[in-house]
Amino acid sequence: MADDTGVLDEHRLRQLIEVGRSLVAELDQEAVMNRALEVACELTGARYAALGVLAANRVDLERFITRESMSRPGPSSEPCHGAGACSACRSRTRCR
Repeated sequence: MADDTGVLDEHRLRQLIEVGRSLVAELDQEAVMNRALEVACELTGARYAALGVLAANRVDLERFITRESMSRPGPSSEPCHGAGACSACRSRTRCR
């Protein structure tokens, strides 16, 4: 996690560099996106992560992928149902 000055500690910075290397080496798009979400949860301590893939028109979402952290599950095993940006994008055809 970043300290008060916004600087990443050495361990997390090394993790981030290693993940970047592994993502560049991976050819399977699905695996890359899932790994990115997994690492986002790990590095930030978040319970959920989401990734929106824009369609060719760069306005609509082609895909919306979510992941719940395995190391920090929420109070229930159900996925997030909040009214935040993730839910808004999932429920709309167009997300800008």
